[in-house]
Amino acid sequence: MEPFIVGIDITSTKDLFGRNREIETLISCAKRKGNAGIIGARRFGKTCLMKSLETYLVNNSSIGAYPLYFDVKTQCGVKKNTPAVYRSMASLLASKMCLDNLLPEGELKISRRCSLDISCDKLDMRVQMEEWNPEYQKQVLFTLANSLAKNNKYLLLLLDEIDYLLLEAFDTPSDFSRIRGAATSPESNLKFWIAGTSTWSAICTSVGSPELNCGLENVTITSTSKEDFTSLWQHECSLIEETFLRQQYLDLLSPLFQKTGGVPYYAKFVASHMYTNRKVALPEYDVIRDYLCEIINNRFVSEAERSTMFLLSKGPKNFEGTIPDGITSLRSKGLVNSISESTFYLPIGYLEDYLRACSHDKEVVDVDSIEQEELNELVGQIERLRVGVNKRYIMFMRYLFLLTKIQSNLES
Repeated sequence: MEPFIVGIDITSTKDLFGRNREIETLISCAKRKGNAGIIGARRFGKTCLMKSLETYLVNNSSIGAYPLYFDVKTQCGVKKNTPAVYRSMASLLASKMCLDNLLPEGELKISRRCSLDISCDKLDMRVQMEEWNPEYQKQVLFTLANSLAKNNKYLLLLLDEIDYLLLEAFDTPSDFSRIRGAATSPESNLKFWIAGTSTWSAICTSVGSPELNCGLENVTITSTSKEDFTSLWQHECSLIEETFLRQQYLDLLSPLFQKTGGVPYYAKFVASHMYTNRKVALPEYDVIRDYLCEIINNRFVSEAERSTMFLLSKGPKNFEGTIPDGITSLRSKGLVNSISESTFYLPIGYLEDYLRACSHDKEVVDVDSIEQEELNELVGQIERLRVGVNKRYIMFMRYLFLLTKIQSNLES
């Protein structure tokens, strides 16, 4: 097996390093039939955590949860089409239930007018629903959840990329309200876990749909501890066959932890880049620039949070008295750590490097802007002088013309 493999989702809780607390919290949440929000920055491991727990819940059916992982962005690419989102989820669920012998093939009555021909063919079922009334297309998901309840199970929707679902896939964010309503009903046989870069309450406020807000078990995905990162790194390095090279990579543990902040994906991505290029020296931040850029430019990052990150890129900061809200919210996203009760810092060294580079860009842009303004002013002064000279020249020529005409009259 090759070391530092990226791009393949982890689907077993045993292969996740440093996530025991989050795993235990979510398993407890599943047992209590609770809704949950998994919060973390880009590439912090939200998807792997969700898919690993999907596998765990499938293998531990006594819990009663029937998980359905759904990422509308990658699984069907729906954009601004609410009925298509619902029928995509429903067809995926129906196919899965059919494969698991929880739903027989054949006709399933949805309403007096609509029946769905159940099979393992997701595409066929989506096509069947396309001509239905949009409300009937939505109803299929809840009819299937009722069928699960007859088997003493409840539907647990694992909704990844929640910001894309609300803002890009649905016609409006409020189209989530039917799922939210069903999941918060006392007699509900449907629950949801969402994964995103911000808390559910912050997302609902940002998209302008506070009515969607509800109590969630919030699970924050942060950087791993030095101890957990060490276990991860030793495991990855053990896959390097060459003894000398393996030791060289093992020696990178501390500087790599500091630069990546202990984020497993960042560490493996950087190591993969080095390993592929046969180098044993940490690259600059640009190797993961796209991910760092997404952290700063994410639509759910407030200006206060953005300003706070730029401030902390200069080094740890001590706040006397009240802790700024930007610090508090960034901690909830796993982007800020604390040295003490009042001193905070950015745990990802590459993020510090990127922010400092952005600040330098701004300084350069500001200098260029000042120079451009000065140049524009100078051009304006020259133009005004030119206009003034032209006016005086025209007046002089008129005067000379009149003088010549007078002299001509006198001579005649």
